[in-house]
Amino acid sequence: MDATGFPRMLSALLLGLALAQPALAQQEKAQQAPLAPSAAAGSVEAMSARYPRGAITSDELAEQAQVDVQRVRAGLAEQLAVAKGACYDRFFTNSCIDNAQEEYRAALEVLRPIELEAGAFQRQSRVVKRDKALAERRQQEEAEAPDRLRIAEENEQKAAQKNQARAQQEAERQERLAREAERAAHPDDRVQRHQEKIKRLREEDALKAQERARNIAAYEEKQRKAAERQKKVAERKAEKQAKQVQKQTSEKPADQPAAAGKPVTPAAGAPDSSKSSGATR
Repeated sequence: MDATGFPRMLSALLLGLALAQPALAQQEKAQQAPLAPSAAAGSVEAMSARYPRGAITSDELAEQAQVDVQRVRAGLAEQLAVAKGACYDRFFTNSCIDNAQEEYRAALEVLRPIELEAGAFQRQSRVVKRDKALAERRQQEEAEAPDRLRIAEENEQKAAQKNQARAQQEAERQERLAREAERAAHPDDRVQRHQEKIKRLREEDALKAQERARNIAAYEEKQRKAAERQKKVAERKAEKQAKQVQKQTSEKPADQPAAAGKPVTPAAGAPDSSKSSGATR
């Protein structure tokens, strides 16, 4: 290359750069321009309008807000993926991707307070419900405490009775086993005990027979004495009646007027009037 060729090449290169400068500037400006507004961006604005600060006042609204946040976040993620795909066709790819991610983060910053408020309300609601349930449970336990105490005491008594019954059964079983073992060890004792039992029963029968004989004799003696007393009472009564008759007869007047001109015959046992008059003279 001669001395004049290099300056001409340099001049042509500078001229090309000067002509391309406006096109490059326009392309860079287009690359830095924000992406077209999407449905997700509209949803973010709608979320801000629907859920301002303090708007969540019920469990239903809190749950719906959580659902809406998840739905809008999914739309934003989908929009970010589409924007990144479009950035790869542009000259300034990294700058385009950074802008898309910045828009995505800005939208998430709008959704974040709504999500936090909904979560806080749900947690507070769960705490209130839990405290209410605990209070109701404590109140119910306090109301049921006497019944539970009574049932516990009854169960303890039943358990004690069962234990006592089992202990008594076990003692009786041990005693029975001991008797059986003793009878097995001393078979002659059983015969002797049987004979002693028969002898004891005979002696008891003899004593009872003697007692019955004494009772019969005492009863007969009592009846005899009662008959004698009745006989004496009857004799005394008859004697008393005889004395009363004799007394009445002796007290009757001796002189009675003659009836129809007939002399009065003195009554039997009455004293003679002549004798009595002579005795008087």
